[in-house]
This record gives sequence, structure tokens and C-alpha cells, in this order.
Amino acid sequence: MTPSSAITLYGVGVAAHVIAVIAAFGALFAYPWLPAGTASAHHSRERLLSVLVSRAGGLAFVIGLYLANERGYLGEVWVLVPLVIIVVVLGIVGAVLTPRERRLAAMADGDPLRPRIERQVVGAGLACAALVAVAAFFMVTKWLSRKRTGGPWSNARAPSPRITPDRRPARAP
Repeated sequence: MTPSSAITLYGVGVAAHVIAVIAAFGALFAYPWLPAGTASAHHSRERLLSVLVSRAGGLAFVIGLYLANERGYLGEVWVLVPLVIIVVVLGIVGAVLTPRERRLAAMADGDPLRPRIERQVVGAGLACAALVAVAAFFMVTKWLSRKRTGGPWSNARAPSPRITPDRRPARAP
């Protein structure tokens, strides 16, 4: 087995982190388009939030902490911002979305509060999706990184070659 084909604990952690992020936060992008309006639809949405999003999001957070600590990236902005965003999104899911979905499932169709609560749910769902997009941007671009991590998605740049007056690269001294 060559070193480049070896499976490492860190590599398994990255895969588990990506899978947890997709499971937890991919659902939030589809959330505004999920069926709503009936008690069973709101019950299903509440279960999606309380089981899938909350548990997979917590797992993504814990694995993300391990990965960042393992490579010494905990002080990096591109790691800290997404970790804070996960906490905020899970807070919105637990404090706003889940209880309101539960309330909508129990409400009668003609309840005068129903439209207001539905607007709150849609707004909170869109806010969560936007926050997840910001987190993804930071993680992928490694924006504001203090360390040059290398790799195709890094913001590290190769030094530009010296150019002679006749526009040919100069030879190294």
C-alpha cells in the first residue's frame, strides 16, 4: 500500500464530517419547499428537524472540532466562523423551527395565528440556509486563513515568476 492510498483516521473523520453536514444542513436548503399546511406535513417537518438536522448537526460539530484540533486549525477564522454558525443554526432549529412546527401540527386550519407562525418558520428556514451557505463559503475558500494550507481549494498562491524585459522567465540565480 502506498502512502497516498492509506486510509487515515483523519480522512475517515473528514468523510464523516461531510456526510453529517450534508445530512443535517442539506435538508435546510429544501426546507421551504417541503410540503406544509396539514398536520401530518408539519409533524413530518418537526421530526426531520428534531431527529435528522439536530443529531447530524451535532455530529458535524463534534467531528469538525476534532478535525480542527487535530490539524491545529482551531484558531483559524475559516474554522471558527462555521463552528459558530453550526451552533447558531442548531439554536434556531431547536428554539424556533421545531417548536413552531409542532405548534402548527396541533393548530386548527382556521386559527388566526397560523399565517404569522408559518411566515416565522419560512423566514427562520431561509435564514438557516443562508447561514449554512456562508459556512460553506468559509470552509471551501479558507477565507482569512493565517496558515497557507496548500491544495487546489486553498487561498495560498505560488510565487509569481520573475519576467525579463523580453517577457521570458528569468533563470534562477
